[in-house]
Formats: sequence, structure tokens, C-alpha cells
Amino acid sequence: GHVHAVAGMSVRTGGGIQEAGTTGAHGIIRGSISNGATWYEDLLITENGTAIAGTPASWVWQLNLRSFPDNTVVLGLTTADGTLTVSQGATATTIQIRVVYTTMDGIDPGNYLIDLASLDVSATPDRLIHWAHGVVTVRHEPVWAD
Repeated sequence: GHVHAVAGMSVRTGGGIQEAGTTGAHGIIRGSISNGATWYEDLLITENGTAIAGTPASWVWQLNLRSFPDNTVVLGLTTADGTLTVSQGATATTIQIRVVYTTMDGIDPGNYLIDLASLDVSATPDRLIHWAHGVVTVRHEPVWAD
């Protein structure tokens, strides 16, 4: 599988086994986001050069931003509650991240672990896929004055 990102995030992709000690996920995600603006970004995922097979828009997806080393989730997005949206295109599966600036404002600047995963409960057994893992830097950049 491959994970691609547009806008501010960049993702180094791999197939199957990653570099030793890097991650067990399909891809590596990294980049910077501002805690002073809306996080509005689309992550594009392809498998073998095309959209993910099956019905990924019906799966439950999670994107978690965690502090380390304590692994506290500081931002959790999921399709289960509508904070994450997935759409299936002809050439890629799109993960839509839409976090309002008032939520971003509550995240302290610094480096955080980020993980993207999906759960397909229609498969037997349930199929949990770790699509991407990495480090994201949250920057303190207040861009709007009231």
C-alpha cells in the first residue's frame, strides 16, 4: 500500500516491510501543522497505483495525534463520529481532515506521533490496517486576531 499526502504533509511510502526499526505501517507520514488555523488537508492513499480495493468508505477510520513518550491522544479523529471523512475515487482513496481552528488552538506546540488506521468489520476476521505512522510538528502560529 502507498500513502500520499497533498498540501503541508509529506509521506514517504514503502511496500510491505519498511526500513529496520522505522514502522510496521504501510507508509510514513510527516509534516507540520499550525495550531492557529484550521487543519484542512486531504491524504490520498493508493494500493498498486489505484484506489484501495473493497469499500473503504464504509470502514471505520482513525487518525490519532499522540504525545510521546506517554502516548496520550491529543487529537483523535474518526469516521465513527464524523470528524474524519473518507471518499473513494477512481484512482485514489481520500482521507479528508477538517479540524476547526478553535480545536487546533488547544494543542501545544511540539512533536507528536501520528497514526492512520482503518478497521473493516465486514471481513472475517475483522481487518485492521495500519496505513501510516510518523511524527508531525505542531507549530504555534496565531494567524487570526479578534
